[in-house]
Amino acid sequence: MTNSNKILAVIRPNRPKPDDIKQSEAKTDANIDSQKESQTESKTESKPESQTESKTESKPSLPEKPSRRPRPSSSSSDKPYRPSRPKPKHLEEVPQATNPAGEMFNPGDQIWVRSPWGKWAVAEIDKFYESNHDQVVAHFNPKEERAGWTWMGGCIRSELLKKVPTSQE
Repeated sequence: MTNSNKILAVIRPNRPKPDDIKQSEAKTDANIDSQKESQTESKTESKPESQTESKTESKPSLPEKPSRRPRPSSSSSDKPYRPSRPKPKHLEEVPQATNPAGEMFNPGDQIWVRSPWGKWAVAEIDKFYESNHDQVVAHFNPKEERAGWTWMGGCIRSELLKKVPTSQE
């Protein structure tokens, strides 16, 4: 069984060309003027001639139509104000970092981080970077592994660093 309800073609009306629009506007303006003249003539037949002359001299004016010319380019004062964004700062390597508790951290220190499997794990700090908002970020590599999990390392803000207690202390 075939479906006969298929759309074969869509026909849309053509838009009038600008020349056609101007001609049709001129015709409608001429028609409006002739109608007004015929109305004033029918009213003036019953009135004296002095009044008819003053009426025909002062024709009611039609409101001006906006021009179809393109507007000149707008100046910068017309545009809304857009605040400029600061350019992103490139990451700079930093030799060490501190946390809010005042502990100093150096590359090679062992820290506690949250692992992808949801438990706390031990990782070693690789490098420190100063980020865009003047925050220090530590890049770390994991020291613990778990079967079935691949963990390449990660980054942590210096405010969240926690040292792993060493057995020598």
